[in-house]
Amino acid sequence: MNNILKRFGLLLLLSVIFLAGCQEDDKSNTDSDIMSFDSDSFTVENEKFYLYGITLDDSKAKVIEHLGSNYEDVMNLELSTSEATDSAIQYNNGSVIILFNKDEVVRGIYIDNIQQSDFDKIYNSYDGFKYEEFTKQEDKYDPNNIGFIYSEKADHLLTAKYDNKRILMVRLKSPDPNFNELLEYINNQQKQ
Repeated sequence: MNNILKRFGLLLLLSVIFLAGCQEDDKSNTDSDIMSFDSDSFTVENEKFYLYGITLDDSKAKVIEHLGSNYEDVMNLELSTSEATDSAIQYNNGSVIILFNKDEVVRGIYIDNIQQSDFDKIYNSYDGFKYEEFTKQEDKYDPNNIGFIYSEKADHLLTAKYDNKRILMVRLKSPDPNFNELLEYINNQQKQ
């Protein structure tokens, strides 16, 4: 009888260890782990900007393959008014939103609630055209302040600005038609 109890106890212990290991594996690939943003989440390859390993003009299938299938289909018209957007998916309860055109090609990547220090690392490490107003204004949280880096060759624009709730948002997209006017204004201001 004692031998049977020992075997049963050992079997029970092995079952618990196995189940606990399975649960740890499930936890290791959650959206929050994938979507935590830091300066390493941003890379530049061939002058194209990448966030979480994806970039503009990537396919929806590539995004899902790279970021996982734990997303929600959304269409937030407020986000897409200036974008040629036909659909969107979100990860991590909306803190990461990927915008697509009708051909299911990435048109924009929106990330909310990043740390200013992480954007500063990206900004300071980038050697191309860049501009930021956060340190030039009395209130860096002013939603009118903006920071950005721009790759003319790839036509990629990474912007950062605070919303009305003082949450820093990062956007990767192609610049809109008014961007050249902004560049001209910035160049004139820097010459003065």
